[in-house]
Order: sequence, then structure tokens, then C-alpha cells
Amino acid sequence: MIQEFFIRRNSTVPYLRMELINDGRYDFHRSMLFNNAIQDATITFSMWDAETGILKVSNEPAEIVEANSEGCEEKYIIQYR
Repeated sequence: MIQEFFIRRNSTVPYLRMELINDGRYDFHRSMLFNNAIQDATITFSMWDAETGILKVSNEPAEIVEANSEGCEEKYIIQYR
């Protein structure tokens, strides 16, 4: 999935964050399997300039952090700095 974003000029080392959400299309069991699978996953980040097509970042490591959740369900955020 491609997502467009903008970085503020002269910003140094911003965090790019994406929250994983449960959209309600999957049952609880499948959701738990997914949560268990991402805990041991290797997540990478790639980025290219849409205007020039030049690759700027290639397969750099990203990290998974647990989001603050008010409910009992675990939620995660993928972030790249």
C-alpha cells in the first residue's frame, strides 16, 4: 500500500508512523494470529521521490511499538525514523 506524506522543510529526523487497525472484517482468532505474527516480523521501509522516481530510502529497518490503548486489545504502530 502506498501512502503519500509530506515532511516539513528543515525537519531533522522525523518519525513516520502508521497505525495497524482492526477493521472488523476478521474474527478475534485471526486478529490474535496477526498480532502474534508481527511480534517476530522484520519490518522495512522504502521511499522514493514521486516526481523523479529516484529511490531515497531502500529497505531500512522500521520498528513496531505498542500503541497506548484504552481497551484490552493490543494495538501496534509501525514507525520509521
